[in-house]
Amino acid sequence: MFNRQELLLEFEADVNPGFAGAKKKISEELNKNEENIDVIGVKSIFGRKKFQIEAKIYDSKEDLEKIKNLEMTGKQRKEKIKADREKKKESQSEEKKSAE
Repeated sequence: MFNRQELLLEFEADVNPGFAGAKKKISEELNKNEENIDVIGVKSIFGRKKFQIEAKIYDSKEDLEKIKNLEMTGKQRKEKIKADREKKKESQSEEKKSAE
């Protein structure tokens, strides 16, 4: 239905990998594209060098973006629409300037 795999991974490291490091680690381990990975959380196990990573791996970037759009709140959707409109206006004004 969502075209994804949900994953709970535990691995050892000297320092907390953070979301970017976790995404890279999952990508390397499972031979998946980093663009298709959504890291939900990175938790450390106190007193140990073990980290739990919760992530979702989508079949395509489009599937990931579709789900992310569904998860947005109404306020976030409005802000995204407003930002998209502003970008469109800027690109149109730049095209007019270059045409002159």
